[in-house]
Amino acid sequence: MSVQEAAPNQGMQATAASVRSYLARAARPRLMPGVRCQNRRETMPSDCYACRLTEGAEPLPGGRICATASWVVEHCTGPLGVGTLIVKPLRHCLRIGDLTPAEAQELGPLLQRVSQVIQTLTQADQVYVCLWCHAGWKPVHIHFVVQPAWNGWREAYDRPGPFVQGAMFQAGNASPGGEVEVFCHQVRQRLGQDIQTAAPI
Repeated sequence: MSVQEAAPNQGMQATAASVRSYLARAARPRLMPGVRCQNRRETMPSDCYACRLTEGAEPLPGGRICATASWVVEHCTGPLGVGTLIVKPLRHCLRIGDLTPAEAQELGPLLQRVSQVIQTLTQADQVYVCLWCHAGWKPVHIHFVVQPAWNGWREAYDRPGPFVQGAMFQAGNASPGGEVEVFCHQVRQRLGQDIQTAAPI
């Protein structure tokens, strides 16, 4: 993601609490046993929100869109708007440096294709791609946020990039479930042409 203005300001500091609050809720422990990755040996920790979404233990509007051998694509459950997708490893992984060669090899082409589909469907002026991996100063399941953005947002937001995301978290507006379902269906049709699809959860 292109960051045009990276100097800290009061606006970003104010929204930091909102982001931390959301991630803290997402990472809260659940009274459920660890679940196993499908077709994998390692156990997914039950206190990982990303893993619970992968296993269908949490509500996921739009369901799973598709999956490769190592990555899964879902719609974002946070307040980042309809059309914002998540690309994350199927297994529980906390750092880019911990990716296997196979996982790393799949990542670039998948992010490119997901970004291309989002831009085609939304006619966005730009598509942000950013890595989220830190909550409460603790590493969490890495996930790429792939978000459409429009130049018209300048009327609603002071600055682009992470400042927009911070403002969206501060507002906390959930994406309409029906619109998310429709968008996921459209993405699933397009990605299914060249990516191994998985049945929706």
